[in-house]
Amino acid sequence: MDSFLKRLIGTIFKTHSDTENLSIILPNQRAGVYLKHHLKQQYTQGQFLPHIYTFDSFIEHIANAKKTPKIELLFLLYQAYQETTPATTKESFDRFVNWGATVLEDFNTLDLYLSPVDTVLEQLKHINKIHNWTPNTTLSHNYLLFLQNLTPLYHRFIDLLKSTNKNYQGLLYREAVEQINIFTNYTTGNFIFAGFNAFTPAQWFIVQELINQDKAQLYWNLPTRYDFLYRQYTFIKNIQKEQWNVGQHYTNDAANQTATINIISAGRASSSMKYTASLLKNAVNTNNTALIPLKQDQVASILESIPETVKSMNITMGLPLKMFQSYSLIQRFFQLNINARQQNSKYYYRDLITLTEHPLITLYSQASQEWKKAIISKQKLYLTQEDLDNINQTIQSPFNILLEGLKCVNTQDYLKLLNRFFNHLKQKTSETEREALFHIFTINNLFVSWMDTYQTDFSLKTFYTLYHQLISQEQINFMGEPLEGLQIMGFLELQSLAFDHVILCQANEGYLPSEDKKPSYIPYDLRLQHGLPTHEVKQGMEAMILAHVLNQSSKVTILYNTDTGTFGSNELSRFVQQLLWKNLPVSSYNLSDHLDSHSILPLEIAKTKTIYQSLKQWMQKGISPSALGTYTYNPIDFYNKYILGINPQDDIQETIGEQLLGTVVHNTLQDLYTPFINTNLTSDALRQASETIDTIVEDHFYSNFESSRVYQGMNYLIVYIAKHFIKRFIKQEIQSLEKGHRIKILHLEKVLKTEYISDTLPFNITFKGIVDRVDIFDNTLRIIDYKTGMVQPSQLNISNFNEKLLDYKYAKAIQIIIYAYLYLNNHNLADIQTVNAGIISFKNHSAGFMPLNRNTHRNPETELSISTIKNLMNSIEHIIIDILSVENNFTEKAT
Repeated sequence: MDSFLKRLIGTIFKTHSDTENLSIILPNQRAGVYLKHHLKQQYTQGQFLPHIYTFDSFIEHIANAKKTPKIELLFLLYQAYQETTPATTKESFDRFVNWGATVLEDFNTLDLYLSPVDTVLEQLKHINKIHNWTPNTTLSHNYLLFLQNLTPLYHRFIDLLKSTNKNYQGLLYREAVEQINIFTNYTTGNFIFAGFNAFTPAQWFIVQELINQDKAQLYWNLPTRYDFLYRQYTFIKNIQKEQWNVGQHYTNDAANQTATINIISAGRASSSMKYTASLLKNAVNTNNTALIPLKQDQVASILESIPETVKSMNITMGLPLKMFQSYSLIQRFFQLNINARQQNSKYYYRDLITLTEHPLITLYSQASQEWKKAIISKQKLYLTQEDLDNINQTIQSPFNILLEGLKCVNTQDYLKLLNRFFNHLKQKTSETEREALFHIFTINNLFVSWMDTYQTDFSLKTFYTLYHQLISQEQINFMGEPLEGLQIMGFLELQSLAFDHVILCQANEGYLPSEDKKPSYIPYDLRLQHGLPTHEVKQGMEAMILAHVLNQSSKVTILYNTDTGTFGSNELSRFVQQLLWKNLPVSSYNLSDHLDSHSILPLEIAKTKTIYQSLKQWMQKGISPSALGTYTYNPIDFYNKYILGINPQDDIQETIGEQLLGTVVHNTLQDLYTPFINTNLTSDALRQASETIDTIVEDHFYSNFESSRVYQGMNYLIVYIAKHFIKRFIKQEIQSLEKGHRIKILHLEKVLKTEYISDTLPFNITFKGIVDRVDIFDNTLRIIDYKTGMVQPSQLNISNFNEKLLDYKYAKAIQIIIYAYLYLNNHNLADIQTVNAGIISFKNHSAGFMPLNRNTHRNPETELSISTIKNLMNSIEHIIIDILSVENNFTEKAT
């Protein structure tokens, strides 16, 4: 049991025989749970337990009132703003939300610290006048008017709260201070304030009044060792002078033990989670162990890493509601509808697909897949509500409810729509997710009630901003045994508690101390003048809690991550670094120095008999040149595409892709040159044909792409590029003709297929392909493949016939060899003296026709014959043999 609580209980028994009228105020609820448990163990039957409060709940008891939710306070603040602001400068609620929450927080702080509100706000106005170097600008003038209005806004807001019986934390404290004399006069009880390190001015006023009336006792819990962590803070020195000389000090000197401190550095958060799991797994007993996630979003990963050997645990900090899948679904839902409202009531297709792919929607697996297919089949970037209604008629699912957002008249309708869907969804989700749905359902109903009450007009985007703020404050509290097993809790809960072993996770700078600075209109110097809290106050309190942990624990394990992230996030906390600088008995341990070094092995797939048979069938059906190129690029991609038949998922093209660009260029050239097959080209004929290029290119784009988007954004440039490629190529052809060259088109988009027989292969195979163009240039037959991408002549160089072409750098050469083989094997070339095969790259226009070259030296060897091609096909056979070899697995290449 905690030594401080043990001493406190001993004091209670000695000094308070009447515990029925005794109230104990502690720093947090967690300390109250422990105190109540141990009091029960020592009390006799029939004896009354004292009342146990936190300071906030005690204030609510004095004021006989409860705090109002922050979002509702914003509605009331806006109402006060409308009543105190001239009509010419009033802002909409959408704009008000951007600064209203900051003003509300500043008002709360002023009251919580009993500051003279009028004085502070007046000084704030004058400070701004001094700093304002450009008073005549509209922005400066409006900001000054805003500051001048803060004082009447505050007073009208307070009046409005009192008339509606609403409250915020600071107002409750100020009213409690004003009513404390009345309270002390009528109360017959006695009060103990225990376990605190410091009080705010309002808290300290109340404590002093009760002590002065002999109705309260104060017991500090101040760490005596490791005080170097917090003594340097100015506000701590002030508290020491003003507060610590009152009451009694309970320290842990009697324990007289020094904690064993282990500082563990881990490369990544996952490594620290694994180390934490091993600590817990090897622990003999975790009943007196506390696990502290300093980063709130770590809770989920910590829960997943808890080993099965931990039989019981209790989680007091809860899991943020925003981390549940239910809320991520809501995020996608509102993003879909906010974007739709901004796009003339049309849904963006990606927002729709993102919604269908959400894990909770995929619970309706068939409907999710059908919706996705239906959306893609429309091939429209933006879909109307009518489009969705048409799909709705063919797909029956509760998910359809979420796709009626554009039918909603107001924000209340969106929430009601969500609740309708959640009524269906709760039947399919886990128990934990159902708990989250229940909380969200309650929040939705609360919002509907507020909006009906306050009748405030604002956009859907602003509503979602408020909604997200409220959700971010909510947590799901887990059930567990509060006093047994592993305790997972927040760092601030450690005040007044002690455990044998405390594990601090993510003790990085930025998390310890935390860097969550709240925005404020009150500047730093004005805060110091009036004793208002700065970020240093929060840091100092956290330093004191760390000193308390080190003071009362027998073992403290501190883990931090060294992976790079945002600035400072990979650094060890400055608090922990002080322990190292003081040369205390601290052990440091780097996990990366002790982890086994395992390289990530590439994915491998063995060639089973079934796979071998699939390869055989595929090869006999027809091997395309591009398939062998895929294999040289990455055998796993080849396996997925040609053996498993897995192609890249269909999607809606927002911009014209490279594949469509290539298709349009190929088809346009086919249309232009088809009239000239088996005839000699003339420059006049090509000039006349070139006049139709623009029309033909546009027709092909319109046929293969949504017509309304062909000339939008990047697509405009791509269409221009397609026209430019073709016009420049035609111009090059005309120049060749005018120089006296002869060009005769023989074939366009020639489909070829032939069986290939070889003694080195286990069975006959088939090659197939489509040759873009075959022509006769002077006396040379050219087998041409068009490429809209960049190709260099070096990619078509092969130094010798025996070279194995398994490297991807030969992919273009492989294609040309196979095209040449297919054509020469199917045609009689008796009258042709020379044969070349190569590529025309539209991105490498100056290179012209680039033939396959069998010599990488200065003297090119580009002429092909049947015997030459057969020799080159031996190199292709090496690829076929490698594909078929059962000894060579399909192994992923690093790309």
